[in-house]
Amino acid sequence: MTKLALGCVVVLLALTATVHAQDAAFDTTYNIEYTVTNSLVVSVKEHIGVINQTAEAVPSSFIETITNISIYDIKVLDANDQELQPEITSTPGQLETKIKIPIKDPAVGKAKKTELTLVYKTKDLAVKTGRILNLHIPKAPVSKYMQEYNVRITIPRDFGPQMGITPAPVEERREEEGYVLVYNKQALEKYGISASFGDYQIFDFALNYILKNDSWLAKEMAVPIPLPIRNYQEIAVTEISPKPIRLKKDADGNILAFYKPTGKSTLPVKVAGKAKVYTLEAGAINTTASPIIPADLTKYTRSQPYWESQADAIVELARSITAKDKTVEDNALALYSYITTTIEYDHAAAQTGGNQARKGAVQTLQDKKGLCLDFTDLFIALARSAGIPAREIDGYAYAKELGIAPNALHSWVQYYNPKVGWVAIDPTWGATSGLDYFSKLDNNHLAFGIKGVDSQQPQPAASFVVEFSTDDYFNRTGLYDLDALPQDSDLTALSSVVKGVIGLGLGLCTIAAVLKVRARNRYK
Repeated sequence: MTKLALGCVVVLLALTATVHAQDAAFDTTYNIEYTVTNSLVVSVKEHIGVINQTAEAVPSSFIETITNISIYDIKVLDANDQELQPEITSTPGQLETKIKIPIKDPAVGKAKKTELTLVYKTKDLAVKTGRILNLHIPKAPVSKYMQEYNVRITIPRDFGPQMGITPAPVEERREEEGYVLVYNKQALEKYGISASFGDYQIFDFALNYILKNDSWLAKEMAVPIPLPIRNYQEIAVTEISPKPIRLKKDADGNILAFYKPTGKSTLPVKVAGKAKVYTLEAGAINTTASPIIPADLTKYTRSQPYWESQADAIVELARSITAKDKTVEDNALALYSYITTTIEYDHAAAQTGGNQARKGAVQTLQDKKGLCLDFTDLFIALARSAGIPAREIDGYAYAKELGIAPNALHSWVQYYNPKVGWVAIDPTWGATSGLDYFSKLDNNHLAFGIKGVDSQQPQPAASFVVEFSTDDYFNRTGLYDLDALPQDSDLTALSSVVKGVIGLGLGLCTIAAVLKVRARNRYK
């Protein structure tokens, strides 16, 4: 008989798995229990089975490597609940723990199973952000050598009401100790588990803009302020300084504050307030809307700079991914799945501040990597090419777990589902976390503005600070009733042309009048 060391690498949160060549001699089973405590410590118990695929294969050891979370109180038991002494190695400077488990009494014979139990604790899977408690369980490292992968999660009752759980559990029940969620291998093949508990999130925000007028004459200019979005966020503005000339809502729903700085001057503008984010799952919004995309949304399917929906590469790819006989949601999910599994997040560019020039969809597709704006541009271009209205959301997203700067501008997507309306998704976070940011956006995304009619306007704030509020309740009373502002018509996209024509006409009239006066003066 040949004894082999079984190497099974489980990478938590990094969401990749490696199976060594000798592992073909073994299959594995996993039955994992996650128990969350009120102090947000998660106790993990992995019941591991190592199954011999041949009569000659006998495991001598089992190796598990856990990365991107810190673990402690590690203990290993054999099938008789006798404690084993594993070899534990931690990599300095990295969140990585390698656990080599000796197998002293292996099962012998084809299809025989050696059973082990690995127990540990971590404080990195359950976190409280503001008012919301979030639990993130990494994607299963599914391989053809894994016969079973079952997960049972127990969550305390006093975490609060469920805000959303994705993917849907195979079984969900309430027991004395709290919520119990049950998953199997099939349910976890695509995504890890994301569960949120609470009621809503409250943010305090302060945005700083710099209006720079390079003209010699006074010029009307505008800045966008955070906007209310139905079924997602409410906004109460508590400060706009200096006071704007007026507020207006554009065709995308952006709230624009207008100023008229003098020639050759700069004008700093500060906007502060509170936001209430209570995101609903797409499927939770009941509607009787028609399954047909409204004709007035065709402006959101047009090609734009950086959204090159008519480029050959984009058209060809969109056709290969989507199908006319599928629903808008199914096609949008197909595009999302392609991007999150094919495009790599450019961590090197992110570490330099992410100040690279905007690439656009075509270049991102060629590079197969990018930052959040690149993920957004590519999805929008592909969606528009497939006839799905899509637009860009710019704002703030709490991303401590992703190692991103706390107040870095983030971009994500809205696509139009005719059965629901505008649905927010985040392809970037879907790619970097392995969680499902298609079915449900979390409460840590705060939208500042929308780019839809124009891929380059409105411009976001020069700098901003967003913090979780210490307030328990959201006061909607602010300086302005943002919901009551009139909205521009669909002719907004033509406004610059119209203004140009009017300006040209007025200019010609003025010139003609001046020439006429001069002519009269000459012939007196």
